[in-house]
Amino acid sequence: MADIVTIPSLIYLIFFYEDYPSLFYIFTAVMLVLFAVLLLKSHYTREHRRAFKEVATVLTVLGIIEIFSGSTLESFSDVISKVIILSVIYPSVLDSVGNFASIAAATTSTRLNLSGVKALKTHDFYLDVGSLLLLAPIIGFLTNYIAVYVTRLIGHQGEIIWPFVLGYPFLVLVNMLIGIIVAYIAHRFDIDPDNVAIPTVTTISDVMGTLFIVLLAKLMVGA
Repeated sequence: MADIVTIPSLIYLIFFYEDYPSLFYIFTAVMLVLFAVLLLKSHYTREHRRAFKEVATVLTVLGIIEIFSGSTLESFSDVISKVIILSVIYPSVLDSVGNFASIAAATTSTRLNLSGVKALKTHDFYLDVGSLLLLAPIIGFLTNYIAVYVTRLIGHQGEIIWPFVLGYPFLVLVNMLIGIIVAYIAHRFDIDPDNVAIPTVTTISDVMGTLFIVLLAKLMVGA
């Protein structure tokens, strides 16, 4: 749902900036003033201030990391566009891998907050992680299978890309491990993993998913 809202909004703001730059700056100034008013009128507890500090710091760092993901995609957009089906698959890869990693981070965070580190050594925790890993190959294959028909629907050839189908579960595994590790490290440093784990792993998933698609595109076009 966030993508459905944010992606069209970003596209609209780009056109807004290009066509009416003066109004865009006025709009931005008004939004900043409203944000400042909200900050001044809100009532904060110590926990609120701590959460804001943690989230703001993490989001600032992750915003810088996302620049790398975007620049990588831009640098290799010509290569990816030569394999149309990868252009179709790309958004699904970012979303699904980020979701897997977020679920792993969230369940780790919940267990750490409720029971501490010992909760990560239980049978139930391994079952939760294992069930996600069993789902990954199915999601990878379905992503490629559906993309084949979408690609054909828009008038291009599409087929099952076995390096993608086989590589997708490993991509999911790596990002899930990152989610678990980030939540654990945050907990060890007395940072609420609920505030930092999911934003961190979704950003890292974007970067790794982009690199994965770029590598596949280069492999398929022989670049």
